[in-house]
Amino acid sequence: MLTADGVIFASPNYIRNVSSLTKALLDRSFSVLFHCQAMAGKYGAVVIASAGPQYQPVVDYLMHVTGTMGCWKVGSIVAATETIDDPDLREGVIDEARALGQKLVEAIETKQSFPEQEEERELTIEIMRWLVESTKDEFPFEYEYWQKNWST
Repeated sequence: MLTADGVIFASPNYIRNVSSLTKALLDRSFSVLFHCQAMAGKYGAVVIASAGPQYQPVVDYLMHVTGTMGCWKVGSIVAATETIDDPDLREGVIDEARALGQKLVEAIETKQSFPEQEEERELTIEIMRWLVESTKDEFPFEYEYWQKNWST
């Protein structure tokens, strides 16, 4: 992920949450992805698969996570059973997925910024800066990373 220009976070909706594997990935990568903001300036999209209709909390969570790790949030899509199983709706979901992929590629190629996300982005950076500086003895790797990569 660190060498990619963009990422797609995908998960099934398990009881209105991401899968345990997705959660484990996010929890185990807190140091570099969140504290160090090593994904800052990259682009992210979210894909959710859901058998039931209560998928919005999962979309919201992964979109929030995408932004919190520093990515520009390009968009999301849900592949829900009711749309995938219906032949009349299936093509629309496929078209929507294709459009999200294209939007992600175009954002990367044009180095698109999202002004509506800038305030949230700046706040996240300041929170992570404060967290790392106030816990520098507990998190020396993160502190050193910030000194090297985020010094102003």
